[in-house]
Amino acid sequence: MGNSLLSSTSTTKMSNSGQSILRSILRKCTGLAFIIFFIMGMLASQSSFAQASLTVSKVVDLTNISAPATLTYTITVDNDGDEDLTNVVVTDDLAGSATLTSGDSNSNSIMETTETWIYSATYTATQADIDAGTDLVNTASVTTDEVTTAVEGSATTTITQSP
Repeated sequence: MGNSLLSSTSTTKMSNSGQSILRSILRKCTGLAFIIFFIMGMLASQSSFAQASLTVSKVVDLTNISAPATLTYTITVDNDGDEDLTNVVVTDDLAGSATLTSGDSNSNSIMETTETWIYSATYTATQADIDAGTDLVNTASVTTDEVTTAVEGSATTTITQSP
């Protein structure tokens, strides 16, 4: 038996070594399995995290003009998410800025999930606008600390040129 490639002693040593490796692998796999289950649980429950969201709509009082006029825009910003919104910034590409006219019911400058804020903006269409004959498409953009990609709403006034 001296010529045997594996003696009973070497088989026992290999078994102990194999068992040690197997235990090490199982410990690592158990830890990895825990991490995988933890991540899967976090992903599954992600829908329970607060989601900031808002919508913007815009209307204009004069939808068609043929002479210079002052256009008044009403911009409605609705917090349709499930998180309060802070630092609400409304910009208007024609008027420049907009004024909050209603909606912040407790005057704390935080748009709660139950609030819809109304803004007003004006633009004076000039004779140059009429002469250009291009419809006035006015866009309001809204961002907050929580919604950092601008959400937009637009209103169009058609320019009609008289001969």
